Amino acid sequence: MNTNQDGRERMTIRRAMCFGVLVASLGISPAVLSGQAPPPQPPRPAAAVSPEILPDHRVTFLIAAPKSAEVLLRGDWEAGNDVALKKGDDGIWSVTVALWSYTFVVDGVRMLDPANVDNSRDGRQLSSIFLIPGPGSALYEHNPEIPHGTVSLVWYPARSLHLTRRAYVYTPPGYESGSGRYPVLYLHPGGTSDEDAWTSLGRLPQVMDGLIAQGKAKPMIVVMENLNPRQWTALPATGWAPGNVLLVKVQSKWRTRDAF
Repeated sequence: MNTNQDGRERMTIRRAMCFGVLVASLGISPAVLSGQAPPPQPPRPAAAVSPEILPDHRVTFLIAAPKSAEVLLRGDWEAGNDVALKKGDDGIWSVTVALWSYTFVVDGVRMLDPANVDNSRDGRQLSSIFLIPGPGSALYEHNPEIPHGTVSLVWYPARSLHLTRRAYVYTPPGYESGSGRYPVLYLHPGGTSDEDAWTSLGRLPQVMDGLIAQGKAKPMIVVMENLNPRQWTALPATGWAPGNVLLVKVQSKWRTRDAF
């Protein structure tokens, strides 16, 4: 047996294997190594800009799903369920309608718009949202030209439920720098909503700031509580819970008064 020859063959095999691993890890095509032109790659679909608000206040929705067989749009407007999108040659599906919050249904799977960072939550359901500029949406938009209030998160013991629960408290513009007392509005969620829905879905801080700036609402404290008895903070559940402990907590922490 020629041990030198066997050793050289094993070394050659190891080098070939190491070279193959290196080529694979670098993503080098065998065609490039052989001097041949690499095969053409299919073009990547262009990034979808969605939603696109048109001058006539209609909205175009787009989503890149080149391999999907069906894409639908679901929104919170009349006859707004399962509007079919049309697939373009570039793999981008689109439809133009008029609505406010929406989701896509891609091959039967409900999903948010991946091109839209704005969304809201109502109980278990998340939806993509947008605002069409105009008088109808002015109160829901952030207005940098007016004074703004503050939203605080407060935790309080619900002894009858053996839970520590959370509430949101809105104080009007000027509260921190003043000494006056304010009336209190307590907001209860409906259905499976919770204390978070008033700000993320209802946009209460923007609405209150706008109404107070326009003189359409008195400056007031707004308390948004969670009435679901089986949860300590915003999570899907149902039911009712007493608010006496929260009432005492608010009266002791903020400058409140009884009458409007």
